[in-house]
Amino acid sequence: MLYFLIRPFVRLALPFYFRNICLSGIENIPRGKPFILAVNHPTAFLESAILGAYLHQPLHFLVRGDHFNKPVFRFLLRQGLMIPVFRQVESGFSSLKDNYGIFSFCQKAIAKGKVVALFPEGRTEHERRLRPLQRGIARIAFGTLREYPKVEDLIILPVGVNFSNALAFRSTVLVHFGVPIRSRAFYGDGSKPDYESLLKAVAFRLRENMVIIRRPEDDILVETCLMLWRNLHLPAKRPFFLYGDQWLRREQQLAAFWNDVATDSHKEETRMLVDDYLFQLHQFQIPDTAVELVPGMARDKMPPAFYSLFFRLGLLLVRLPSSYAEKAARKMQRQSFIGAVRFATGFGLALGIGICLLVLSIIFSPWLLPLIPLLGLWVYFAILFKEREDHALAVARFRGLSPANQQDLLNLKEKILAAFRGSSTE
Repeated sequence: MLYFLIRPFVRLALPFYFRNICLSGIENIPRGKPFILAVNHPTAFLESAILGAYLHQPLHFLVRGDHFNKPVFRFLLRQGLMIPVFRQVESGFSSLKDNYGIFSFCQKAIAKGKVVALFPEGRTEHERRLRPLQRGIARIAFGTLREYPKVEDLIILPVGVNFSNALAFRSTVLVHFGVPIRSRAFYGDGSKPDYESLLKAVAFRLRENMVIIRRPEDDILVETCLMLWRNLHLPAKRPFFLYGDQWLRREQQLAAFWNDVATDSHKEETRMLVDDYLFQLHQFQIPDTAVELVPGMARDKMPPAFYSLFFRLGLLLVRLPSSYAEKAARKMQRQSFIGAVRFATGFGLALGIGICLLVLSIIFSPWLLPLIPLLGLWVYFAILFKEREDHALAVARFRGLSPANQQDLLNLKEKILAAFRGSSTE
């Protein structure tokens, strides 16, 4: 199946696209029991790629039914273990009857021990909020218990996916597997299963695993505070995988401070500082990481000169897929599709180039085959080199500012940090 052929390549591609993936709550994943994944849906399919790549069990994802309209897409999606689910807004009222067959298919798959992953919000939206859940997940869970009595219980496993910046290349994502929910506890004797209570339980557990910004007007304020906190606390040198929920819980505490504790006047004062700080960062073309609270704290050393030519040649290898991926991403009108389209386009082109190199190696000389993974490592370390170089240049730009401009940025940053230092994130 295409799913099993693509999965190892997606697993290899994710460290190129993300700087870090933090996994926590892995101990909550059921072993030897049927279960459903309930996942929040901030991007079109980046969360699907992450979960599908790193969970041992193959995942069957429910996706929008209108994507299956064209025969080619229908074949590829089915080979990728995708299952269509229809909504009136995309597929029309007449298509809703097809969902009965889809739900029956899911129930049968779950009874056989397969894992179905759902996005119970029903649609993707780039925001740090949980939208109202659709009833489909409850229908599938209760339908499985009703149609397959041998299934003693069906676990719903809530999964929170939190991107530091879902629109950006080389960002961080926090994935937490939450407390399992037993569907049987809401099923009763089967005559009147409690749909609403089950949906409320799923929503409650999902929010436990998410960084929530309750009010849209606070988005920029809280996102900026989260950025400053991350840049100060996440270690500069860290492995691709981070384990443990401490990063998630601290970000949740920070967001909760602005949601529940901070007064409107305190928010407004800090919002003005944030707007001024972001404006100056944009004006001087420097990132927050270059603004040194302690002189010399930033890693500012340029890579050795002899590295430069070697790794710049490595960057040329990704110029084609990366430029096309960025161009495709810029065409997306909905923010929730930007990161997904960038990753999918870049991954597809890189995979195509790799296949061409593989064919050429087989035709001309099998001895060239080891060069393919070596080229991949070359590209990966070239990306790390570029990040280090960009950071060093940004620090140099900050240090090249006038003392007054430097001090103004430092004062703004200190005041913003002081605005939430009492939020138990230290």
